[in-house]
Amino acid sequence: MSKHRVWLITGASSGFGREMTELVLKKGNIAVATARKPETLDVSKSQEIKEVFVQISETFGRLDVVFNNAGYAFLGEVEATPEDAARAMSDTNFWGATNISREAVKFSREMNKPIGGRLVVNSSEAGFHAMPGLGFYSSSKHEGLTAALAQGLDPE
Repeated sequence: MSKHRVWLITGASSGFGREMTELVLKKGNIAVATARKPETLDVSKSQEIKEVFVQISETFGRLDVVFNNAGYAFLGEVEATPEDAARAMSDTNFWGATNISREAVKFSREMNKPIGGRLVVNSSEAGFHAMPGLGFYSSSKHEGLTAALAQGLDPE
């Protein structure tokens, strides 16, 4: 096995995702970095997520670390936010993160035997403490599902 780790980093076009991608590459590791472009990966589409994991398996044969980071926010009052906008954000922030985590755990169990892998889910303080103007964002970033998933996994 190569000493270089293979990383999947979602939301790599800016912020933490971009910084993590730069750090991973600087350390000599391999980064499969996805951004908010339809030709790379739309995390709101579960089939595209599955395809990325298949491509990683076919290309590298393993995946050591998933940095589950894709997401976005907008400011708006709950009563004034259009439902389609709130649903689109939830599809990215909640369902995107959920489906990336599901596929990462499945990949680690099935493809990375016996060593598994690492899953890092980047969230927001708003997921723990709701803030005015960020009601839908706070809801979409709540960490209940990730906490439940972590309790069911063996971190060793």
